[in-house]
Amino acid sequence: MRTSVGLAALAVSALFGSVASAQFAPVYESIAITEFLVTPIGEEEAREWVELYNFGKEPVDLKGFQLTDGKNEICNIPAVTIKPNDFVIVVLGRDHQRYDEDRKKIFEAEWLGGKADDRVVGIDSPFRLSRAMTLILQNRRRTPLWILGYKADDKAGQSTYLAIKNFQVRSYGTAEKPAIDRRGPDGTVLGYESQDATKEAAAYTSDISKLEHVGGFVFKSKAAGGTCEPSVGSPLKGDYAQ
Repeated sequence: MRTSVGLAALAVSALFGSVASAQFAPVYESIAITEFLVTPIGEEEAREWVELYNFGKEPVDLKGFQLTDGKNEICNIPAVTIKPNDFVIVVLGRDHQRYDEDRKKIFEAEWLGGKADDRVVGIDSPFRLSRAMTLILQNRRRTPLWILGYKADDKAGQSTYLAIKNFQVRSYGTAEKPAIDRRGPDGTVLGYESQDATKEAAAYTSDISKLEHVGGFVFKSKAAGGTCEPSVGSPLKGDYAQ
């Protein structure tokens, strides 16, 4: 009898243990950082951006998600939903004379011909890609979903994009041990390249001609006596589907 009771207790314990394990198993949303522009040519306010892609089968609400360097800088992402096989662009900047809506419009003017797109969100944040060197996307539970480590080896005006159709690898080094080499093949993990290292078929050149008319702020080209020049990238256009 004692043996039967003991076995029964072990069975119940194993049952609840397996249920508990399943209940508290971590769930990782299927969101990847597929492209980012670190160094625009000229004016940088509202011209740094990060592209997030949903490679899963369900929509994901980004409310509570964050971009961070893993240390002190944090960028809170507002409520915006990414549909399956679709993108969201997060436009960064902190100029207290401008509103988040201005950052959104600046990106849309440069990259989308001035056409408004709900997938573009402007954020007021001190977070800067050029200072981060580690770019982490984490969910509302503060679980890292995607980690990128890069050096200051980008070419101004050229984005860095995911050059493989593979979302199994979620970590590409850290600032201390970067796995992204934007001057050529990645030394640690093949995946990310700059536009000049491996030309992406979907890449195109931005148009800065409309920027002077956005929010009353002037983004003049060098030809017009300013400092701005177009960038090369493929925001909302990347061919990342599996």
